[in-house]
Amino acid sequence: MRSLCFRLRGCPCCVILSPGRDFLEFLADFHVHSRYSRATSRDLSLESLHLSALLKGISVVGTGDFTHPGWLREIREKLEPAADADGLFRLRADAARGLEKQVPPSCRGEVHFVLSAEVSSIYKKNGQVRKVHNLILVPSLDSAVRMCARLEKIGNIASDGRPILGLDSKDLLALALEVSPQAVFIPAHIWTPWFSVLGSRSGFDSIDECFEDLSAEIFALETGLSADPAMCGRLSGLDRYTLVSNSDAHSADKLGREANIFGCDLAYPALREAMRSGRGRQFLGTVEFFPEQGKYHLDGHRKCGVRMEPAETLASAGRCRVCGKEVTVGVMHRVELLADRPAGERPVGALPYERLISLAEVLAEVHGTGPGSASVRKIAGRLIERLGPELFVLRRAPLEEIERAAGPLVAEAVRRMRAGEVTVEAGYDGEFGVVRLFRQGEIENLSGGLWAEETAVPEFGTKEEEREDRAEPAPPVRTRSRPQKNMAPLSREEQQGGGQEGGFSFGSLFSAAELSRATGGRILERLNPEQREAVLWRGSPLLVVAGPGTGKTFTLACRAAWLVREAGIPPERILAVTFTLKAAREMDERIRALLESEPRGATGAVWVRTFHALGAELLREGLDWPGLPAGFRILEPSEQEAALKRAQPGLTQSDCADLLERISLEKRRLRYPDDGPPEASDPEFEKLYLAYQKELSSVRGLDFDDLVSVPARALAGSAEIRERLQNRFSVILVDEYQDLNFAQYRFLRLLAGATKEVCAIGDPDQAIYGFRGASPEFFRRFLQDWPDGKVVRLVRNYRSSEPVLTAAVKMLEAGSQSGAGPCRALVPVEPAGPRVRLVETPSEKAEAIFIARTIERLVGGTDSLSFYADRVDQSERFLCGGFGEIAVLFRLAVQSHLIEEALKHQGIPYQSTAQRDTWETPQGKALLALVRALSAPQDAALRQEALALLGRRAGRVREVLGRQSQAWGGQGNSLGSGATAPERVSHLRALLALPGQRRVGWERAWEALLAVAALEPQANWAGLLRALALSQEADVLQPRSEKVTLATLHASKGLEFPVVFIVGCEADLLPLRIGRTASDPEEERRLFYVGMTRARRLLYLVRARSRTLFGKRAEREPSPFLLDLPREKTERVGWTEGRDRRKQKEPALEDAQLSLFAEDDRSDRK
Repeated sequence: MRSLCFRLRGCPCCVILSPGRDFLEFLADFHVHSRYSRATSRDLSLESLHLSALLKGISVVGTGDFTHPGWLREIREKLEPAADADGLFRLRADAARGLEKQVPPSCRGEVHFVLSAEVSSIYKKNGQVRKVHNLILVPSLDSAVRMCARLEKIGNIASDGRPILGLDSKDLLALALEVSPQAVFIPAHIWTPWFSVLGSRSGFDSIDECFEDLSAEIFALETGLSADPAMCGRLSGLDRYTLVSNSDAHSADKLGREANIFGCDLAYPALREAMRSGRGRQFLGTVEFFPEQGKYHLDGHRKCGVRMEPAETLASAGRCRVCGKEVTVGVMHRVELLADRPAGERPVGALPYERLISLAEVLAEVHGTGPGSASVRKIAGRLIERLGPELFVLRRAPLEEIERAAGPLVAEAVRRMRAGEVTVEAGYDGEFGVVRLFRQGEIENLSGGLWAEETAVPEFGTKEEEREDRAEPAPPVRTRSRPQKNMAPLSREEQQGGGQEGGFSFGSLFSAAELSRATGGRILERLNPEQREAVLWRGSPLLVVAGPGTGKTFTLACRAAWLVREAGIPPERILAVTFTLKAAREMDERIRALLESEPRGATGAVWVRTFHALGAELLREGLDWPGLPAGFRILEPSEQEAALKRAQPGLTQSDCADLLERISLEKRRLRYPDDGPPEASDPEFEKLYLAYQKELSSVRGLDFDDLVSVPARALAGSAEIRERLQNRFSVILVDEYQDLNFAQYRFLRLLAGATKEVCAIGDPDQAIYGFRGASPEFFRRFLQDWPDGKVVRLVRNYRSSEPVLTAAVKMLEAGSQSGAGPCRALVPVEPAGPRVRLVETPSEKAEAIFIARTIERLVGGTDSLSFYADRVDQSERFLCGGFGEIAVLFRLAVQSHLIEEALKHQGIPYQSTAQRDTWETPQGKALLALVRALSAPQDAALRQEALALLGRRAGRVREVLGRQSQAWGGQGNSLGSGATAPERVSHLRALLALPGQRRVGWERAWEALLAVAALEPQANWAGLLRALALSQEADVLQPRSEKVTLATLHASKGLEFPVVFIVGCEADLLPLRIGRTASDPEEERRLFYVGMTRARRLLYLVRARSRTLFGKRAEREPSPFLLDLPREKTERVGWTEGRDRRKQKEPALEDAQLSLFAEDDRSDRK
């Protein structure tokens, strides 16, 4: 017989199952956590897991949490590949030194580790929010590192050992298999109501529904602590899977409370194959927790102490019989709903399983004390020392040996446990269940029930055991003891869907995919009468006045498609102009989708461009543009700053920012140095402006504003250029017309010429860019420019609920001298909804805490701690469909820092417009320099500049690029033209593997570069550089991302979300005043209006009583805009957001912070 056991030959925990079997039986527990996970013991370490595995008799232990950078670093430092166990690891000798003395001889041996991690996916699919936990095993450290590199591009993997990602479980499975085809992917604790693939609250009705065409790659499912194989066997759809059980241990002493029994070679490939083949082919069964002990076994409402059988829940329509609120549906109920077999019936070939109670709990019941008491520890130590590891004692040790070591009552207790002779009080709604081996008073009445004479527990060098990570559960208010048995089946009921449409949208009614499916050859079908009029109007210029949420982008796209399809205008003769790359791409997708759906339509080449992209493209054409340097390039902000410093050495960064903004305003007014100084001029500034322009010319550079101003000036001065370009386009469509500055206005007017097919769409009430030289005056002047123009007003608001819309409009009108504006008679299509919520917090820290906790509540919790802490309000769970449906808006980017920290601590994924500022950081500048060098492979100066900025990382860059023979030229590999821009950036990131690139600066730089690459997926390095130069603040946001969006109010223009928080609703922030400089109060009011109307259903307006701003702490008054809100449309909410706000006592800020940021040592049983 081959001795493949991890322990010494003859170890009692390794049992030969039958004569002639080639392998010894051993136990494995794959699902554990590290101290980096929430609600775990601070003492969790690889050493403590190793020690606990020895004492419990477990051969293979999951490392847990390899996705966390800190834990992965510890894994690499403390573990080494096991020479005799392919794909498994063991503790290094230096790390294991001293542990053997803490283990009695009966338990000494080796423990092997397998790399494991659990990932929490919270995302929206098929109209519902899904929250699914999945367990992943990989065979090598290289695989783990690659997995981390892929996941960190998707979300924050450093805030929690079990990262929370807005990633579809199917996509996570695909990613795992791409990283390693030998990865094992196991949906975790599949019945847990809140966080599992079949959970009642946020799961699916089948494995196939979740994983779709990749379902065949799933071969094992984890039962979880609240279920067992018998319960799973009632669903025939699970027959093809191997049912595994793991402890999901959050402290070392919980290791092995569930485990898997293997009879195969001790190696990763053998473990994988045993689980894949299943049905007794070297996977022999499981060791189970009593499922009734799980905290979600039955239905109930923990706050009222009400436990309910599924039949009771159905009879009460799912309501608590005490308070009437909705109860939490447990695992048993969910099994009954999905079951297609009666209770007690199991599939043919089902594997055996054993139910155990921990040795400490067995001894505690016999001894009448707590599981962590000294007497229990003493007796347990004696048993383990004499008989072997804990699981051998519970499963295999002869009862007479147990009696000799601990007395007849302990032996009788173990016998009853093995036979299943127990009574249970099942767990429910987060309350742990209780399993009892003796009836009340039975121990005292049993004959011979005296304890065997105790002897001293031998000392073998163990330290005091880790204290219990949860208190003894209090007896439930309503309990009913009963013998262990299966429950009778219930009739199946259809479950109500909880899905809500929603998400991140760029101000349109339908996505491109929806349009392609829905239009069905009828472009006009989904238009309301006003939209239809705007689409069909011909014969004179058209101005469409479109308030927020009225579908202006949709209308503009339909007009372009209709002109191609019905009016027969060639698509290349139509120009649509927007303000951001993202808006341009979305409009292009919508137009293409509409045309593709038309039987007679041709997928068009409609010109959809931003103003600056249009200017850049025209300037690159072979026209004789006056003053344009040959082979010009667009300079990044950092390059503009460098040019200014060369023009006038000694300028500070702050000086440069102010002067560049001043130059920008001059160019937006179409005034250049060669035009001569204005009447009230500043000679020093004029001199600097001229020198700056000379510096740009010396490097053949144009700055961002030149891309519009240069062609506008050329069109005005050259009849030839004007005629050629005016003849190019017969239709011009302009979005966000109220945001034009003078240069854009002149560019557009000169380009349009006398054409009648001009359509401008916008809303002067949303004009918010005056500080950039924009003016709504050009909007108002439309009918002066085109006296025969037509005006159409869109008034049906498809976005905001009536309370949100009414509050926003009334606030705006309160500051208007002229009363109701042209777009303010908006009609909400969604009349119902909660009132606008006004929140006052003590400080900006409390503000951040409030936001993080409220987001957690709105998405239905991010983990089980949410339910422990009552941070989930089920009455509002349909207001939000996931993280991607939430935005936090602020006036200044600096306000986001504390909010980001709070979200990180809660493990909430987010994206931020602050990424745009990344290019001003050292890491951003270095990465930009590298992209510039890749875009111009023959420019040695650019290459040297990149290497200089990369500093100590330059050696690694030279090494990598030296190995890539054509990397600088961008040819021949995934760095070159054969790959998409995102693939190229991702590959470059992986190749460089820069030390410290997981630090915030590098992480943000790579994320910002990937965001821009996604806008221009077909771009080469030079194209990516142009996209970077043309991108704006909002362009870094990913539209269908399952992340909370953090954005400035300006960047939020054009976006919409079901839930919006506007923070900093205070005087001096809204409206903004910096020192003695005050912003235009009317524009600030319009900006607040824009922010409010981003919300679809729920709007929070949050302010702090005290805040530090620009280095000065001061008491803050509420924003005057809040005073203009109608009282009947608002309600005040306590910042702690408890369930019962009337009875709530506000805790101290320090306590609130501790409860948010401190680790929680409680066990997180599923």
